[in-house]
Amino acid sequence: MTLAELLSDLDLSSFIAFDLETTGLSSENDEIIEIAAQRFENGELTSRFTSLINPKMSIPPFISELTSISNEMVHNAPYLKDELHGLLEFFGDDPIVGQNIDFDLEFLKKACKSHNHPFPDFKAIYDTSTLSRPLLYSHHDFSLSGISTFYDLDVTNAHRALADTINTGKVFVHLIQEAASLPLSML
Repeated sequence: MTLAELLSDLDLSSFIAFDLETTGLSSENDEIIEIAAQRFENGELTSRFTSLINPKMSIPPFISELTSISNEMVHNAPYLKDELHGLLEFFGDDPIVGQNIDFDLEFLKKACKSHNHPFPDFKAIYDTSTLSRPLLYSHHDFSLSGISTFYDLDVTNAHRALADTINTGKVFVHLIQEAASLPLSML
């Protein structure tokens, strides 16, 4: 079976890899500084939506060091309210995939509520962190960088939303192939 056939059978011919970078870990107190969503069709990247976001607050030094996103970079960036509609339209009806996706969805829920947009009714949500644990049970690092390294993917721009969505989509395809290679009784 080809990859395209496998993805079609799973209703995943098209899916969106999604990631956010934020000023911290609290969806209540922190803000989004970068958004990225990339559409994969038949396992290949076909289109993207990405933007730096002005968070209207200072980015903590730790976050700037981790993400390489500085206060200067976001100073003239658009505000979230100006990019949210485009992001939500980009999602369309496709399933969404992310690494620790609940984190990103909490920030997205807050953004939708704050800007009077309905939260998307995703037909399916997949978390590469959750999927990787039973499929790569002998592996020890289930971070996106750890799983990406397992599959020999480039991690030089880790913690930037665009690079992370590329790896998330590729990791997801690898995990689907991994699952398809196992006996059904094992799954």
